[in-house]
Amino acid sequence: MNALIPTQSRLTMTSREIADLTGKQHSNVMRDIRNLLDTLSMDSSLNPCAKSITYDGKDGRAYAQYEVDKDTCLTLLLGYDPAARMKVVKRWQELEAQAQQPAIPQTLPDALRLAADLAEQKDQALAALALAAPKAQGFDRIANAEGLLSLRETATTLKIPEKQ
Repeated sequence: MNALIPTQSRLTMTSREIADLTGKQHSNVMRDIRNLLDTLSMDSSLNPCAKSITYDGKDGRAYAQYEVDKDTCLTLLLGYDPAARMKVVKRWQELEAQAQQPAIPQTLPDALRLAADLAEQKDQALAALALAAPKAQGFDRIANAEGLLSLRETATTLKIPEKQ
């Protein structure tokens, strides 16, 4: 089961995984989520995040499940026993750690694509640096000059015409 489902850059957990971790029946977890959403809908500032989706069961039929964000999941768990809460909290920590790790290429084509992307980014950075180099040299000359300079003296120091 793929529990890490980025939805609009948010980590979510499915109601099926919550049921597996807590040892509860999925139908009871679904009921608890619906009750939670009904209760929280009374206060518009709470903004619970639960999305109803379907999954294919072993018999090939589509069944309903929820995807919930961390805040909604942890609020749901406050009604569960401490051992179940701890299991889900630890799973959230795993999901967040996975989301923070950079993806390591697992195949040669993926590694080559990553290398090509990095080389292209490096080339773009070097081109931007080359474009900015004359300006940086001019500013360095001004910064290294002693005392205050007039426009004419600045132009002379930079070795450019005054009007430029």
